[in-house]
Amino acid sequence: MLSPDEARAVLRWKFTAYDRQRADELSAKARSGQLTVAEEHELDEYLAIESALITLKSKARRTLESTGLS
Repeated sequence: MLSPDEARAVLRWKFTAYDRQRADELSAKARSGQLTVAEEHELDEYLAIESALITLKSKARRTLESTGLS
């Protein structure tokens, strides 16, 4: 279980502007069927990290809710 301070720190985590832009570019290329194999792997990594962040942030919110600090 996360401490309240750790939970708040997790909730501040986000992609940089560069990473958001790059993921958007890769997603657009994927929709148009123009991704290279390397780009597909890169996009998969962004998506995996995003999924992990969603899970961690959910746990962080639950931690703060359970301690009455949300």
